[in-house]
Amino acid sequence: MFDSNIFAERLQLLRKKANVSQKILSDHIGVSYHTISKIENKQRAASIEVITAIAEYFDVSLDYLTGRTDLPDITHKNKELDITPEESELLEEFRLLNKYEQNIIIGKISEMLYNKNIENSNMEMSDEIAEVDFKDRVNK
Repeated sequence: MFDSNIFAERLQLLRKKANVSQKILSDHIGVSYHTISKIENKQRAASIEVITAIAEYFDVSLDYLTGRTDLPDITHKNKELDITPEESELLEEFRLLNKYEQNIIIGKISEMLYNKNIENSNMEMSDEIAEVDFKDRVNK
């Protein structure tokens, strides 16, 4: 879902980071200075044409501008996160689930990680006990 607050914040961040005034940006993308100001102040929604022009101007993805990802350049998204094709496919499928179903999956993953940590702790304790037992036998 489009979040105008995220869009406004990211637009302002990108503009300030690039040291570009609202006037310069508005001239470049073909809208009025007031349009950029109202978008940044969450007083006006941006059209898809304006959003696309802003993405092209700052060389960022539409997904970044609209809050669907925190990575500005979508073409390097998987590379930067080091996601395998299988992980990418799982993520796409996960996004098709509703929030309730996503929470179930997240819960299952958390449960598996918790059990794995317990198992690893138990194995470490077993190794320590075996080492102490071995030392005791050698010292006798």
